[in-house]
Amino acid sequence: MLLTMDTTPTNTSFDPYNQVLTLVNPDGVTGTDVSIATIFMLQQALLEMASVYGVHVGVTTVLILLLALLTKADKRRSVVFALNMAALVAFWIRAILMLVNAGGPLLNYYNWCLGIYDNLGNAFNISIAAEIIGWLSLAAVELSLLFQVRIVCCTLRQRYRFFLAVGSAVVVLVTMAARFALAVLNIVWTMTVNGASEEKVAKLNKVQFGSTVCTLCSILIFSMAFCAKLGHAIYQRRKIGMKQFGPMQIIFVMGCQTLLIPGLFGVISFFYLRNSQVYTIMPLLVAVFLPLSAIWASTNTAKN
Repeated sequence: MLLTMDTTPTNTSFDPYNQVLTLVNPDGVTGTDVSIATIFMLQQALLEMASVYGVHVGVTTVLILLLALLTKADKRRSVVFALNMAALVAFWIRAILMLVNAGGPLLNYYNWCLGIYDNLGNAFNISIAAEIIGWLSLAAVELSLLFQVRIVCCTLRQRYRFFLAVGSAVVVLVTMAARFALAVLNIVWTMTVNGASEEKVAKLNKVQFGSTVCTLCSILIFSMAFCAKLGHAIYQRRKIGMKQFGPMQIIFVMGCQTLLIPGLFGVISFFYLRNSQVYTIMPLLVAVFLPLSAIWASTNTAKN
């Protein structure tokens, strides 16, 4: 009698997802036992990586084209425009490199399980380039925030402007130092991945967490300073009867958005997706919102 799927007897005590697979080592003789669960672990990591960096590519491509087409010629010579465009291009390049790595030998199941990373061609170089460009993209975002807060607060008294400049510089330097440390550790880990230990991985995770905290705090600090100054200016204008919705209100709205939405992604990455790539969306959102606010404000000004 031929058994079908419906009539095949099942063993309720057997968990098919806890099976052990034997992978033959490169010597062709010995083997290494691995759990079938590792397949799902790598599958989830690759799916998350492809999703996050696919979003990076799509968003940055659209916004780079928008900036190139809609920004006025006189605005293209500004430092802020150059920093915003540099950040978007850097995010785009890094996302492409990360997607190439996702389908490359560095994350091949056999290599990943056995920790064998010999003769992988350009995979290591791509990873190192992605780390360097990641640091440069964050530097462009931080400098753009610094310059825009400085522009908004140019009407403050000289003493307050001095303290604001010093505080802003400290925030940027701390954030960039933390991200630089993470980039160095990632590069060292990539170059010595064959000898990676649990201690090294734990250290890498701690530095990544610290870098994420610094990045989120810098975004929140700059956005709060930005919104506070614009909010006060809008309040003063309303007191004298100037209630029209104009460029200042637009930039204030986008500033609040830059404050809240990256903060939401920061909370998600801290408490729910600690070791995921979701944290990379925080600086991306800032790089997206800043030029969008300028485009919206300039369009509103042109209509008026």
